Amino acid sequence: MVKNETGQIALVYYQPTPRIVSFPAKPKPKQYAFVVQHAVSLAWVDEGDVDRVLQIKNYCCNNQSKPAFRYASDMAVKVYETGSY
Repeated sequence: MVKNETGQIALVYYQPTPRIVSFPAKPKPKQYAFVVQHAVSLAWVDEGDVDRVLQIKNYCCNNQSKPAFRYASDMAVKVYETGSY
């Protein structure tokens, strides 16, 4: 699990495409933008929201589901930030 200086955790979307994840929250809704850089779709997520994001599934053929998000590896974060391994 990779954390940034503010304690947020890096998660990646299973495809290198942009994706917005929204949750209703008070006083205002929370949104996380998975932005693509160097073929990695990544967002920094508050620790309290990580489990909610990891529970999101994608559905494919024969109505099978698989996780849409996962923890980012150190290498994925490095590629996202620098473009190199």
